[in-house]
Amino acid sequence: MDTTTTVRLFSDGCGRQNRNKTVIVMILHWFLLEAPLHIEKIEIWLPIVEHSFISTDRIFGHLERVFHSRSVIETPDEYVKVIKKHGTVTHLGEDYPVKDWKTCADEMLRNPATWYFQFQKAKKIVVTNSKTNTFALVCGEPFYNFESGQPKSLCKRGKTFRHTQIPDVPKGVPLKPVKFCDVKRLLVLHFGEEWDNNPKLEFFKNVFEEESFPTEGRRE
Repeated sequence: MDTTTTVRLFSDGCGRQNRNKTVIVMILHWFLLEAPLHIEKIEIWLPIVEHSFISTDRIFGHLERVFHSRSVIETPDEYVKVIKKHGTVTHLGEDYPVKDWKTCADEMLRNPATWYFQFQKAKKIVVTNSKTNTFALVCGEPFYNFESGQPKSLCKRGKTFRHTQIPDVPKGVPLKPVKFCDVKRLLVLHFGEEWDNNPKLEFFKNVFEEESFPTEGRRE
């Protein structure tokens, strides 16, 4: 029987990556609806930006050196092959659905500027359950080794996760005409006018055939 009561998460403290309410709402949703009953608390540790390193930083640094050493990367599969040597690869929209957590966060949680603690200055976020087990309590701590704050709910009035429906994000990103022209120009520059006869570039050929943009154009 698993007796674990606390889950500790260590992540980059950058606001665009992990220090945002989208990540918080994902954790609250899991904690309230999917976590095993023996989990009583979640701690989110946020190292100081530009002064801290986590274990994955070594892998990111190594991958960056490998990719920079290659002057041309012809297909997305080349990225996958390199990453597979250093970690597990999962494909968005294939191995698991991608949920619209940002919309859920905007609907469920108050704006971080109105939270009772300074989100951007918190070094650790602590999530616990309420006495009635109906909503989560969140506390932002300015220190790693002390918990002195008063946990409170971050949800908007009347909002609960019990009946939340989170839609899937459609797979794929629309290709803009400017990007289309830029990629085509690079393909012609590196592989010549007959680039579409190169079997290694089948990926780009298929993408262009699915779009209805003109074949000529330039960046405005």
